[in-house]
Amino acid sequence: MLSMKNSDYEYIQYALKIGDIQIACSHLNSSYIQAIIDASKEAKLNEQLVKLFELLDIDQTLVFTSELLTPDIVSSLPKSSLDAIANVINKIFEKEKDSENTEYIEKTIYILLILSIGNKTDIQFYDYLTFADTYFASINAVDTFLDYLDTQLSQYEISNLRYSYSFHYLKARLNFALTRYQVSIFEYEKAGKYALQIDDYSRLATCNESIGVTYGVLGNYSLQLHYHVLAKGIREEHKLFDLIGNSYVNIGLCYMNLGDKEKAKEYFKQGIDQQERNNLNYDVAIGKLFLSKVVDNTDEKLQLLNEAHEIFTEHGDSYRCAEANIDLAISYIQIDLYLQSMECLNKSLEYLKDKSKDPIRGLLYKVYARLHFSQSSPFHNESLAEEYILKAIDTFKELEIKDYAFQALEDYAEMLEKQERWKEHSKIYKEFHSLQQEVINADVQSKIQAFEFMQQKEREDHDRKLQQVKYQEQEKLLHAILPSQIAAKIVAGQSLIAEAAESVSVFFMDIVEFTEISSQLTPTLILNGLNKVFSEIDQLAAQHSIEKIKTIGDAYMAVASIPNHDPEHAYNMSSFALDVMDLSKNWKLGDKPLSVRIGIHVGPVVGGVIGKQRFTYDVWGDTVNIASRLESSCEPDHIHISKELQQLLSAHPEFTCMNRGEITLKGRGAMQTFWLYRNPSLY
Repeated sequence: MLSMKNSDYEYIQYALKIGDIQIACSHLNSSYIQAIIDASKEAKLNEQLVKLFELLDIDQTLVFTSELLTPDIVSSLPKSSLDAIANVINKIFEKEKDSENTEYIEKTIYILLILSIGNKTDIQFYDYLTFADTYFASINAVDTFLDYLDTQLSQYEISNLRYSYSFHYLKARLNFALTRYQVSIFEYEKAGKYALQIDDYSRLATCNESIGVTYGVLGNYSLQLHYHVLAKGIREEHKLFDLIGNSYVNIGLCYMNLGDKEKAKEYFKQGIDQQERNNLNYDVAIGKLFLSKVVDNTDEKLQLLNEAHEIFTEHGDSYRCAEANIDLAISYIQIDLYLQSMECLNKSLEYLKDKSKDPIRGLLYKVYARLHFSQSSPFHNESLAEEYILKAIDTFKELEIKDYAFQALEDYAEMLEKQERWKEHSKIYKEFHSLQQEVINADVQSKIQAFEFMQQKEREDHDRKLQQVKYQEQEKLLHAILPSQIAAKIVAGQSLIAEAAESVSVFFMDIVEFTEISSQLTPTLILNGLNKVFSEIDQLAAQHSIEKIKTIGDAYMAVASIPNHDPEHAYNMSSFALDVMDLSKNWKLGDKPLSVRIGIHVGPVVGGVIGKQRFTYDVWGDTVNIASRLESSCEPDHIHISKELQQLLSAHPEFTCMNRGEITLKGRGAMQTFWLYRNPSLY
């Protein structure tokens, strides 16, 4: 063991000189990590990292960083340090990615994925994931890479949820590349669970979308639709509008598979519009590729396919280029442009050279067979056509894609029929018919499930909209019967609402001799008369920032400065009362003119909501009682106020307060009160 007391850097340098990488890594992971976490030493750390990597060859660098980069350390390192490591590893990756050194590629991709999962560096996780898909598939080493990832990453599955998501998402992608579709679905489901635990709804939507894509490949179109609708719902609910266009296109694809071309067109066009608004050219190309499959006009189809192919070429997506070229080849055959068709097919074959097992390769063989079997084609060769159609059938059977397989069997049966090879035709036709029936039964079941699913979805949407309307109506009603601030608290779910205010103006008004007047009138006249009176008072209340509390018979109660504080409540309430008095001069019940009396007092009150089913906002306290007594002891066509209000109005020349003298109020005793008028010299 070393017992040197050198600096951390010299210690690591000495360990490397004697070839003991393990000691160097161990030292870096323990005491040296403190310098990493300390932001003040960040520049020194990065300088030492660069010097350190200069001492290492490729093998040492990969071993060193593999030891260093655990989730805990990645999360502790500053971004600049992670970038320093990433730059070194990326240089190795760029140098070695075209070599046959699988071990280097495994380790560099693993390290780069670990760095990118940490969400601190500028490294693009999905770029390296896509490279991993194609690279390991091309050398038939996906299983080896999966085993390597299992060994490296599975230890973090419980401790780090973000790594766990990325680990299972990566496994799902790689298994999909291996056409292990059920395993891929299982891994996507696990990744989705981790995405939900970390509240990453973008990734949750992506997992559901990926499951939908996989079910589409398997020909289960009802589940394909189900998962794409789920993904769209998540994106809409959480306002993830940058990818909502993908959801529309995917749902369009479901309807295309279910045979509803018009519905498919509708969704494809919505998706393309959304993607164009978001400037997502590649996704626009995907939408156009799929839209071309459901348009009937050949010129429109060719235009869409050529536009899509151009964008795929710009993005270097050979797989989608192959798909677009196959569709172009089919369109060219339909208009007897056989040379162009063959050119497109040969390009597709070149694009698919690394895809030995893939549905699109089977489709390529199927179109080759069609081109070679056509009597008018310059490439007419029935022997070659049979060879290609058998390759297509074998590909689809191996991938267990039954709907494609039965269509290829149908093409083969037609070939045999035209060649009058009846014995072989009988055998192939029976196989075709059996598989066709199987697919039709599954298709019918799938369509029924999809129809039921969409019906259920429509019912849920209708119920949700209905609930929303009811909720909005309830909220509107609450705001109509309660102060807006109180209504908002109830809507927010607050159950106990009570508050105290130190200085509030309380207003009471009633109609003089209302009982005697109303006894001579019909109920309709009384109701119409009161409705007119109280509606006009309500309008004045709104103008003066007054809160109506309630009406009881012919009485009207209002407050100012609760629930919303108003430092000018005395002024506003007094102005309101005088306006009510002016307005009352025009009030009648039937042909009987009305008189009113008003009482106002200022003081502390408590306000709150009472009731559970029928909410009522009310105020309580001695101030309320005194205001009520002032009203009941008032003279007709007068406003009776307390000394407390008169003192608050002394600074306002607009009002005149005439001393009424002392009066005795029930429950209160002697009290000095005043009459409130407008100042005649100002009006």
